[in-house]
Amino acid sequence: MPEASEADLQRSARKKLASIDERIAYYCRGLLEHGSGKLERQVRFLCTDLWPTLYQLLTIQEQDGLRIWKLPKPEAIALLSQESQLAQTASAFYQALHLYYPQATSVEDAIRVIEAGIAFFEEARVWWLECGEGKLL
Repeated sequence: MPEASEADLQRSARKKLASIDERIAYYCRGLLEHGSGKLERQVRFLCTDLWPTLYQLLTIQEQDGLRIWKLPKPEAIALLSQESQLAQTASAFYQALHLYYPQATSVEDAIRVIEAGIAFFEEARVWWLECGEGKLL
């Protein structure tokens, strides 16, 4: 399979960000579920969804997805305007995640991770509607 081009990364990022409302609804519903490892699973799913969303958003902002996807998470977060709500929610998620892991036993910490993740998705949605959606084509 050939390596993705910048145009491929841009298309993929726009497609993913256009469906952000669905992900917000999914994780909000997940806050109501508990027991049988559901919160732990929800945190894992959130990580596998949130980090790509951050990189896709930065792919559109920076117009250099090939470089962006190589960055470690702290460097990717640092590319966001540090006074923005988007950067603050990404940092809050990262911090909450580090408090939750490696033990992954505190229900309160799991809920904080999910809440911080939802806040990031909501800010990413605002950014998408204000700046990203069709404005940088």
